[in-house]
Amino acid sequence: GNYYSVNPVALERIPKLYCQNKREWSIFKSDNFGDIIHIEVGATCVGTIVQTYTPNKRVIKGEEKGYFKFGGSPTILLFKKDSIKIDDDILCQTELGFECKVLMGEVIGKNFNS
Repeated sequence: GNYYSVNPVALERIPKLYCQNKREWSIFKSDNFGDIIHIEVGATCVGTIVQTYTPNKRVIKGEEKGYFKFGGSPTILLFKKDSIKIDDDILCQTELGFECKVLMGEVIGKNFNS
């Protein structure tokens, strides 16, 4: 794939930008949320996505899964419908058109059943 910028202006101007950029994806099985698809998207100044996990091996929370070489880039999490309630602060910032920086281990939502 390509390495277009993923800033908000580029997202508006380039149709299906996340589908055009270099991507890698994995499926994780979560006790709280079921299957979660995790997509890493390459972008400008990101030359490589490096996967360091072992496929089909249980991942421990906080364990390294992979990394981007040079720079940063977005990751996308896809959850089954109605399995998660995203935190209001993230929804509010997203609605205003702002990116949300999320740190490893930071809570982004809750299971609808909890």
